[in-house]
Amino acid sequence: MFIFFFLISCNLKSQNVIEISIPESYELSNIILALTDYGINDNWEVQKHSRYYKDVITFFEPVKNHLLLKKVNYSRLLWEDYLSFRTDAVAFTIDKNNLLKRESGFHANHGHKPFDKNLKLINDFITQSNFRIFYNNHRSFYDSIIHNYSNYYMLNEMMDFLKTECGIIKKSSQQHQYKIILSPLVYRMNCHRDISNTVVADFPTTALTLIDNPGGKPDEAERAIEIHTLFTEADHGCVNPISDNSYKDLKSKINYERWDDHSGYPGISIFNEYTTWAL
Repeated sequence: MFIFFFLISCNLKSQNVIEISIPESYELSNIILALTDYGINDNWEVQKHSRYYKDVITFFEPVKNHLLLKKVNYSRLLWEDYLSFRTDAVAFTIDKNNLLKRESGFHANHGHKPFDKNLKLINDFITQSNFRIFYNNHRSFYDSIIHNYSNYYMLNEMMDFLKTECGIIKKSSQQHQYKIILSPLVYRMNCHRDISNTVVADFPTTALTLIDNPGGKPDEAERAIEIHTLFTEADHGCVNPISDNSYKDLKSKINYERWDDHSGYPGISIFNEYTTWAL
């Protein structure tokens, strides 16, 4: 089975600290989207082949008719709203009163703020669904994924390679933090974003092996595909700044439309996609 991932990227900074996490607010947004009609019926948006997914569907069955799930029932055409709702959640924390509080000004896609617009309904969903009980009951499960993630994906080796081969990283004297933000429910749309001036984050899929058997022996062929997928996300940080510096020269020599078949990547972005996979 081949899965086509939608990769959205920005510049990779000097990534000296790697933090891997499954934040409470991010898991909340992914659970909400998984419970929508679109999340249930689309074959690729949500990872449905795990025991964890079955736990989600069973636990949240009492709130399957919550108004929020109709409000955020997106589609492939509304992918920017879907991705923004999912990813913007990391800008929030949940306080002791079970209310979401925005901690930063981060938005994944300019002009799209679906999480903020539905904040009242999301807060109600947290209470009505007992979401925090579910999240806390699965903390050991989340921790097992986090614990095994770096080794499975050869993350340190990957970052060392990019730092060695990518001269632009060496030029940056400012320290930046690199985050890997996960959910066991993400299946299709990876993305790579600047969270702030000092924090860069990838929001990738998680291998099914890590979800259902985090300490077990992986299928090496499947693992190679998973590592390659993450690498082609991370190496945008090498490719994009170089192509940006040569923007005028590339534009004068390349007809981007000949490279593109309605991919959704405008202009130089399609060149970057080809180049990251070539690297």
